[in-house]
Amino acid sequence: NPINGAGKKGTSDYGQYINCSATDLRCIHNTSQLLGIPVWEYKALQRLCLSDSEDAIHTVNYILTNGVHIKLGSTRDWQNIGAGAWFDLNTNTIYLHPKTKLDALTDQDLGRIAHEALHIEQGYYLSHSIEGERLAWQAEYRILLVLWTNAGLGGASERMREILAATDPSSFVHA
Repeated sequence: NPINGAGKKGTSDYGQYINCSATDLRCIHNTSQLLGIPVWEYKALQRLCLSDSEDAIHTVNYILTNGVHIKLGSTRDWQNIGAGAWFDLNTNTIYLHPKTKLDALTDQDLGRIAHEALHIEQGYYLSHSIEGERLAWQAEYRILLVLWTNAGLGGASERMREILAATDPSSFVHA
């Protein structure tokens, strides 16, 4: 399991690199160079890691240990796919909607990154199945639940709990 110290704020196998203050631009710039990723991607991974979500910490570890790339998709690809994000197993890449503002990623963007990273981790068969999609949505929703709870968005958090409960297979009633 790549999660090291899951549940502790900001801990991961790469926790030593995801510890810059959000206002320490020099640290952020130097660390993003050390990791070989753009500053915007470092900030996104840092926000995920510091969210205190086990799913988010797992996502950060998976992306960094497996060389997953995060890029803007092309308008042509987006028109064919029509999603906010998508993945390519052949290139180990997550593509974000071409109009995504990389310097101002939303919580939903972070959730999409985690969703698509899980599909890459699942491999071809599971990522293209109903079960794989359910698992990815659940991970995305759990991350959003933590992000929104941390931001004080109680109503949204409560609705997210309802959605997660409704998609938990153990809650399904068998006739």
